[in-house]
Amino acid sequence: MTIHIRMFSTLVTLSKTKQPAFDLDWREGLTVGDVVAGEGFRGQDAEAIAAVVNGAQAQFEQTLQDGDAVEFIVNLQGGSGLRVSCVKPRGW
Repeated sequence: MTIHIRMFSTLVTLSKTKQPAFDLDWREGLTVGDVVAGEGFRGQDAEAIAAVVNGAQAQFEQTLQDGDAVEFIVNLQGGSGLRVSCVKPRGW
């Protein structure tokens, strides 16, 4: 059982896996925030990330289901200090 993860290119370089797309083992109770923390994002850096689950914006507290597709993009609202490009890569 897995969930499918995709990350904005700038987040890839800052993440633990350094992968733009990968599958993650799903477990009961896994949340969007758990995935963000598992990739090494904390505090202000985590606040700079917006999550999309199955095409809809999601909160970090949202529980994931087996087979979900999760995308992490840069949240353009805040001033977290995380410096990123605001252009979405082609093919997203």
